[in-house]
Amino acid sequence: MRSATLVAFGVGRYFGSGMKICPLAEPADGLLDAMTLDGYGVWDFLRHLPRLKDGTYVRVPGREGGARWERHVTADVEVLCRRPGASAEVLVELEGEVLGHAPFRVRSLPGALKLVM
Repeated sequence: MRSATLVAFGVGRYFGSGMKICPLAEPADGLLDAMTLDGYGVWDFLRHLPRLKDGTYVRVPGREGGARWERHVTADVEVLCRRPGASAEVLVELEGEVLGHAPFRVRSLPGALKLVM
């Protein structure tokens, strides 16, 4: 059980507008990289935005100014959400679209997508 400000799952290294949030992900390994950022407030996000954008935030020690990141590699993960006293649901977003809310499960399906180039 972990607490987190942001949880991002990726098979590849980039999401959004080129943000390298899973800089160590290996698309060919069939696994998901799960990056958890905890203790990040608005100031931390603003201060580390360039590092979040280019993926170098993983070079920052695990705890800097109260903020911390962790990398988990898995094929299957279930996200439960417990926010004591919170009235709003924790939303799940995929490629900029809100899909629902927690709890949810994420699984890697190696070979499920065929690309033609």
